[in-house]
Amino acid sequence: MLKTLIPAKPAGQTPLFKETSAQKKPDGQRRAHAPGHTINVDGASRGNPGLAGAGAVIRDRDGTVVKKLKKFLGSVTNNVAEYQALIMALEAATHLGLTDVRIYADSELMVKQINGVYKVKSVDLKPLYDKAMLLIKRLPSVKLSHIMREENSLADAMANEAIDTRETRHNN
Repeated sequence: MLKTLIPAKPAGQTPLFKETSAQKKPDGQRRAHAPGHTINVDGASRGNPGLAGAGAVIRDRDGTVVKKLKKFLGSVTNNVAEYQALIMALEAATHLGLTDVRIYADSELMVKQINGVYKVKSVDLKPLYDKAMLLIKRLPSVKLSHIMREENSLADAMANEAIDTRETRHNN
């Protein structure tokens, strides 16, 4: 199965991919698409930069949570935290041997950079972008989509819990 990454589009052309208006489940899952697993990712930063955490939640095809991840990041920007959450999730997906993954994030900047719509200009984000792209290429099928913040509550809770507890944990 081909990876679904959106290439940068020339000015004046319509995008090659557009989200359909499928019914939504909590935390961004859409009923019209039934991937093997869905993953919600989020980064949180208290201050920018400030104390930060990354969170991710992996669900199976039925929507059952199979893994929750959190990572304390120290003092970084919100965009670095978002990328760290994506990288953490991609590493977990690789470790678990997942083959068909739909990832949801509320960072429009990160989603558009990964999907090739925006260029990565920040020297702080470029190595994280490169690492995420390498991990994406290792998985057979990955799709990254933007969702609204309200649809990403559990991943957000994991990121904030990482800040509160100052710990990193990958729970089942």
